[in-house]
Amino acid sequence: MAEGQFLFDLDYTEFYEAWSQKDISKLQQKFDTSPVNLSQSLLISEENEGPYWLLADFENEKSYNIRKENETTVEISEGVDMEKRSDFLGDAGTIVPRLKSGIGTHIGIIDALKRLNFNIDNLENLKRSNLSNEKLSFESVYPELEVAYKMLDEILASPRDVLVSLSSRDVQQLRHHVLQSYKMTGKIVDFGIGERDKNIRNQHGNLSQEIREFCEGVKNSLLQVTAYLSSRRVEQLEDTVKTTLTSAKEKFNKAIGEEVDKLQKIGEGINEQQTEVLQKSEEKLKEIEQTHLKWQNQLTEEPISKYKMLFENQAKKHGRMAWVWLIVTGGLSLLFMYIFGKLLVDIGSTVNQVNQLSTILSNLFSKGFYLSLIFLILNRVIKNYAAEKHLEVINTHRQNALETFDTFVAAAEGNRDTRDQVLLAATKTIFEANQSGYLSAKSSGSDSASPVQQIIKEVIPSKSSTDSS
Repeated sequence: MAEGQFLFDLDYTEFYEAWSQKDISKLQQKFDTSPVNLSQSLLISEENEGPYWLLADFENEKSYNIRKENETTVEISEGVDMEKRSDFLGDAGTIVPRLKSGIGTHIGIIDALKRLNFNIDNLENLKRSNLSNEKLSFESVYPELEVAYKMLDEILASPRDVLVSLSSRDVQQLRHHVLQSYKMTGKIVDFGIGERDKNIRNQHGNLSQEIREFCEGVKNSLLQVTAYLSSRRVEQLEDTVKTTLTSAKEKFNKAIGEEVDKLQKIGEGINEQQTEVLQKSEEKLKEIEQTHLKWQNQLTEEPISKYKMLFENQAKKHGRMAWVWLIVTGGLSLLFMYIFGKLLVDIGSTVNQVNQLSTILSNLFSKGFYLSLIFLILNRVIKNYAAEKHLEVINTHRQNALETFDTFVAAAEGNRDTRDQVLLAATKTIFEANQSGYLSAKSSGSDSASPVQQIIKEVIPSKSSTDSS
């Protein structure tokens, strides 16, 4: 709405009755029936321009002009928008006169007092030190004046909600003493200006006494208010500290919670990584073990294949030698039979002759010597043949054991225990003096393989030692 725009009319008699009785509640009731919504922070004052009043709504930052149109009607119109006009009702020059003559609500008076710029920065000017030479300064009463002004400044600087909690009596006294302080300031500043008469010292004394009475009145009437406001400030400070501590605690707990969550997530990630690393390590270890076993098998297969050829060659060699000794045995047997036959023929022909005993003995001795020598050689040849056949069978058996070693190791699928057992059995087969049928059981039953087997068992690592390593 534009400034000066007409809003509504009120009955002049009713309005003036409420104004003259200083009863602002009746004016509020009149406005409640109008289209204007007023707050509880109101101050109404009579202006100098004829029958004209100004209604200030501090909370809504609006003002309304109330003007008498005739004997029966007052007209209400839109006034200055305080939000747009910071200079309107914004200093002591515009507020103090309206506080003196006007009436207001409890909150309205407080908002009006809060708008005063109660500045005590230049309070020392009230000493009037420039009059010290004439002994007309107010330095003697200044300490009391300073206490009173600082008390008023401390009260006005309190938060609005704290001042609202004061009683109406305390607010009215505060209003009275604030207005008195401006009056007292004016008197002190204007003292001694212009012509000085002979009663200047009496005036100084009277003003000094008035200052003391003012200061004493402020302290007596507002001391409890100051104490109450101080306690409220302490409570507010405690509440602020509690709120700050609570907020800080919440933030700290939140930050700690977030950090704990992060650490838990990091820990879970580390655990997952550790589990994954362990799994990979186990897989890698198995792979290494399998590779190691594979290389061991390969390293074993190479010497085994070498010894397979060795045993095969030895078996073939002994087989050939056995055939040689078999042929020699046959030849010696035929020679033995021939000589033995010749001996029998000679003995037979000699027996038919008489007195040929010496001839018989001579033939028997000579041919018998050859027969015994041939028999001895034949016995040794037969033993050599048996030995060669025995070695042929043993080496063939060893070759067969090594031939089947690869098959059993492959069937074990990389099992170290099975491989070691197969290797131990093959070792037993190779180094034990097994019976072949060509030698007597007495000569073949030897325990010469036992030390070799013990060496192999010591060389082959046990399962427990493998697991621990």
